[in-house]
Amino acid sequence: SGTSGCTNDGKVMAEHKKAMEEDMDQALSLLEDGLQQRPRGVALHFKLAQIHRRYAGFYIRAAERLGDRRTWYQGISTHHQTKAEEHFLKTVELYPTGALGRYWLARTIDEGGRGDPSTHYKEALRFSELARKEGLEGAQLDPLSKARILMRTGRSSEAGPLVRDLIERSLS
Repeated sequence: SGTSGCTNDGKVMAEHKKAMEEDMDQALSLLEDGLQQRPRGVALHFKLAQIHRRYAGFYIRAAERLGDRRTWYQGISTHHQTKAEEHFLKTVELYPTGALGRYWLARTIDEGGRGDPSTHYKEALRFSELARKEGLEGAQLDPLSKARILMRTGRSSEAGPLVRDLIERSLS
């Protein structure tokens, strides 16, 4: 009877995972339908990119754990990685001064996409700084994202104070 709880937990987790996948698939479908109505919908492209990016990460981690189906999971991950990059590129095309779109495009490229992410990282930082000067809080990058950019673009010494400040604020 000691193992039946583990078996039930595994079954519950599998059912939960399946329900979450169905919800994600439904979200993808709804967003794709929305794009049919508004092909230039920046927020729709951004959300689609985020979901595809999560799927890519999920499937690449599954590929690392499951040797026998590794190639299959890698293929699905690559598909979602490509779709995420396409939607982030469209986001940047439609809203070229958006720091968040540039940042997530750079991260997606950095995690296995095509091209060099450094230009997008630098532009994200520049647009975030312009938003700060204009007092547009919602258009700025968070300190951790800024620190990541600084580290990925060879400016690690500038990232330290941001991270320290972030940690100090979280502890107070």
